Amino acid sequence: MNSTTPQFENTISVQFASRWEEGQITTSALLDLDTGIVSAIDQSGDGDHYQHLIGQFILIGDKEIAVQLEPDDSYRIDAPALAAIRDEALTEKDCKAECHQFFKGDPLKASLFWSELVNSVESLTTLADQHGARTLVDLMYLQNAILSGGFIDSDPDESSVQQIVMALPSADHWLIYIQVTQPYMMQVSADVPQGGATSKGIGNPLSIAFEVTEIDVANVLRQHAVRVLNANGRSFNSMAEDLIATLNLDAISAAALDVGTSLEDQTTAAHEEIARQLIDRNILKGESPPSLMTDAQYLSVKGTKCPRCRLSEIKGDSVEIDGGTATQDSVCSHCGFEWTDVYGLVGYTTN
Repeated sequence: MNSTTPQFENTISVQFASRWEEGQITTSALLDLDTGIVSAIDQSGDGDHYQHLIGQFILIGDKEIAVQLEPDDSYRIDAPALAAIRDEALTEKDCKAECHQFFKGDPLKASLFWSELVNSVESLTTLADQHGARTLVDLMYLQNAILSGGFIDSDPDESSVQQIVMALPSADHWLIYIQVTQPYMMQVSADVPQGGATSKGIGNPLSIAFEVTEIDVANVLRQHAVRVLNANGRSFNSMAEDLIATLNLDAISAAALDVGTSLEDQTTAAHEEIARQLIDRNILKGESPPSLMTDAQYLSVKGTKCPRCRLSEIKGDSVEIDGGTATQDSVCSHCGFEWTDVYGLVGYTTN
């Protein structure tokens, strides 16, 4: 064998999932990196009553890879998918760890990473203000990569995740989970920009920008896996790639920003709006989750945005006065939502 040929452990641990109309069953399994055969699939009694199979796949980190049932009743992934997995294994920076270990999730390591990160900064909000929301999001994805097995892509022009990680006590352990998409030039602290600008030049992304990505759409599909319609065996990641172009991203961003500057609250609001739009498009079944503004949120924007889609395309009828109150019927030209504004008498002024 040529000495330059990469060597793999024969198998890596993966999750094997069966998606049914009635629900999803996930168990552990092994993937042979030489043949693509999925074996040692743990059996589960869950779902014995399920009848309508949608598709089967394996999970490696946040990646879903379809499996094929062979004539001998074994499961296998196709050659292109296997080649991609092998290529990703070899991407790990000069194999500081064995390639097969790169895919193994480690809850203890994930906990240690987060502890080192939190102890290294004044607060996560301060970190986001200094380095941008994209950096904070990448750090969260990095913890998940360590937890579940996998890696994240990092563009140093858009995220300072590698710079932050390099300052941590166990940096060598965490850097193997980061794949840099461009050559990285480490900056001395005096040259590090403190404005938290994104690639669009926005100064405080947590307060005035929320970027919706395919990852958000895929995560919403996973959250509502049993309600997904017409998947036709496709992975959620594949569906998300097509769906994001059909969504009203402005409405999703507006929904996120209306709940304040907490990244967790913004993400929750954005995912609720994504779910609502997917229901409207018959991608998810069931009624839309509640996503209307609260009274406090509506007052904070002074009634200038639609309580449903958060856009400012509002038409109002004439104001009707009744004693100390007044009402005005309004409708959103964008989403068609109708509501009534209520005004109250607060005092008087002299002429």
